[in-house]
Amino acid sequence: MFGSLVGFGPCAMPMNPRLATGAQQETQKEADMQVEFNKPWSALSFLAGLLFLGAAAGQPANYECSGAVTVYCGSVVLGNTLNSPPDTFPSFCAGPSGVGGTLYYELVGNGDTFTVSTCNPGSSASTKLCVWKRISPGSCSLTLVDDDNGSCGNGSEVTFATVAGLEYIIRVDATTAPGGFFELSVESLLPCEAPVNPSEFIRGDANLDDSYDIGDPVAALAILFSSGATTCEAAADANDDGSFNIADAVYSLSFLFSGGPAPAMPFPTCGVDPTPDALTCDSNPVCSAAAAIHVDSVTGSDLNMGGADDPVATINQGIALATSMSIDQVLVANGTYNENLIFANGVSVRGGYYAGTWVPQPGVFSVVNSSPGGSVAENINIPTTISGLELRAAAGGVSETSSIALRVIDGNGALRFEDVSLVASDGYEGENGTPGVPGAPGAPGGQGVSGNCNNIVNPQPAQRYHVLGNNATSALRTRAVRSPP
Repeated sequence: MFGSLVGFGPCAMPMNPRLATGAQQETQKEADMQVEFNKPWSALSFLAGLLFLGAAAGQPANYECSGAVTVYCGSVVLGNTLNSPPDTFPSFCAGPSGVGGTLYYELVGNGDTFTVSTCNPGSSASTKLCVWKRISPGSCSLTLVDDDNGSCGNGSEVTFATVAGLEYIIRVDATTAPGGFFELSVESLLPCEAPVNPSEFIRGDANLDDSYDIGDPVAALAILFSSGATTCEAAADANDDGSFNIADAVYSLSFLFSGGPAPAMPFPTCGVDPTPDALTCDSNPVCSAAAAIHVDSVTGSDLNMGGADDPVATINQGIALATSMSIDQVLVANGTYNENLIFANGVSVRGGYYAGTWVPQPGVFSVVNSSPGGSVAENINIPTTISGLELRAAAGGVSETSSIALRVIDGNGALRFEDVSLVASDGYEGENGTPGVPGAPGAPGGQGVSGNCNNIVNPQPAQRYHVLGNNATSALRTRAVRSPP
């Protein structure tokens, strides 16, 4: 939640001066610094871990190395360490440990030089960065590459050369409690290239029918023990343990009929696996990018039909086309869109896609600038997902005094948010209040003090007067005459 600009930034940048010493630092640190995280649990500690995770609902999945979120060249990710536990591992990194929480990200090298940085407008927490490389693919046995603690005030920045195909772990530590927000950018010296298209699926949807019900564990059992087949094993991995077996059918039955935990992301709508593994998904028709309306503010036109090769230009036009053609998702390319969105019932809108290839970029938002009244989602009563969007409302004015990023009206809980940023601006200044009522009467004054004549200079003698009557006229007239002393 959470307001900071998150978007797709340029990928080319000047060489960081620290790069000149990077090879020496890496050689020294490789020689004497290796840390192994997350050793295999025993059965007892595994059960204890499940209880801990259940009690710690709300923790981000990437609060430890094994849950690292994949980032790419050009990614700009808004992170929040408030719900992640403090770092408890030996760090061998510059500065203090992550007492305000720690989050992990993964980058696959391509032979280019990368700069990762929290020196960005969306960073409010004090952070340090540590970049490690995996000793073996998929493991959390790591060798430190480089680190930084506060090279730009509260933020940090690390530039490092990569080896093509090698996996690098980026750790962001909040160095002061309770932690907070940071904006992590990933840039390279060479222009960014779109990553290989990761297939989308719905976890647990073993029969690939875009729903999760009794048919899915039945289909899973048929695939395992009968003549069934699947083109997307990853979808059948209901318990997200990286393998497909009878435990997945049991997990689905537990969730459907015994109040067990829900499947992990992506669920209950299409998405990319945030914890990639060896399971494949060669084809999944319900999550295919072809079954969507495409939107691109740069190359699109609202006269187009919304295909991958002829996208429309505005999100509202994409929603309107999807509604009229009974298509349930709109894919939005990176970029900026100036419009007040009107979300439609049953039409999911997903931002953060590469235009042309329509590959999703986890952690990257498509930015929507609206008037102060903001976007609206009204009467959403069937599953509808909003993801990968940053909705920003302008400051309030005379006609629209409040600034509201999104208004949700009369829904029944079917509207789902995934990686959405809502940013409101200042409201318009309020009108002057009415005049106040008259004040109450004041209290009576106090008694005066006694006078003092001792300092009168040359006092005059007292004067005496008497009144003389004059009866010579019909009217009584008097005059005062001073009496002799």
